[in-house]
Amino acid sequence: MEIQNISSKDPIAHTQNIAMHLHALKDHCEEDISKVEDPSAKALFQRAAQVLGTLEKDFQEFKRGSSDDFGEDENSYEE
Repeated sequence: MEIQNISSKDPIAHTQNIAMHLHALKDHCEEDISKVEDPSAKALFQRAAQVLGTLEKDFQEFKRGSSDDFGEDENSYEE
């Protein structure tokens, strides 16, 4: 799945796009857990799936109108 380059200025369009990709990547990590035998690799994929799941949830909450939790701070991304 290729990440779409969205020209819209609507943050919801962008959060939906990113959430979709985070979900797909999380699912891929979860599938890979059963494909490898190395315990360290299994732990890595499990941790990655957890982190991606948390990020996916954050993006979904933003698009549901919970954006108040995502205020500007000194570490905000600026282009």
